[in-house]
Amino acid sequence: CKGQNTFLQESFQNVVATCQQPNRTCKNGLGNCHKSAGRVNMTYCLLTGRRPQCTYRTTYQNQFYIVACNNWPGLPVHFLRCL
Repeated sequence: CKGQNTFLQESFQNVVATCQQPNRTCKNGLGNCHKSAGRVNMTYCLLTGRRPQCTYRTTYQNQFYIVACNNWPGLPVHFLRCL
């Protein structure tokens, strides 16, 4: 069971395009973070029950998000947070 997870309701192409937004400093001090150009629909799941059933509470949000991207070829490699 994973404690929490966020699912972006956005095409992969649009998430990749987020890597073209201006660089932002990440919490770890690196400068490879990027904020989405607009709000997107997302689903947030929070673990409420343990194995073997792994139940989750689901909430729906419409927010900006931040991803960390590789410098080359400019692909998102980690979802950091929603804003």
